[in-house]
Amino acid sequence: RFKMSRHRFEFITQKIRFNNIPTAAESEMDPWHEIRPVVEAFNECRMNVITPGQHITVDECMSSWKGGESAYRVEGMPHKTKIARKPEGVGAEMKALCDGNSGILLRLDIMEGKQRQASKEFHGEFGEG
Repeated sequence: RFKMSRHRFEFITQKIRFNNIPTAAESEMDPWHEIRPVVEAFNECRMNVITPGQHITVDECMSSWKGGESAYRVEGMPHKTKIARKPEGVGAEMKALCDGNSGILLRLDIMEGKQRQASKEFHGEFGEG
């Protein structure tokens, strides 16, 4: 059985990064800069590998959040959503595109707040979704 000490786990989580350390201006331009490369790579991989069936559905999903409240803290979330009807109603809201036949997740889109959503590619044509 594989085991890892708490000290080792904390060391790894302090050092792991998914992209380069941005400047303050870059962080201000994209508050999701730390996770965006992971989401984009996921979406690109799914687009190149999976051929969806004839039934596709879009739904919202939520990743619950129990961390810091401030964007200025290391563990702060840039935008969190509160949805009363969800069991864990505070967190990051995402839109998920799924294949209705296989149930495979095809694409994720992070909901980023009204101003940032308005600047997205298809907002003018389809709205906030």
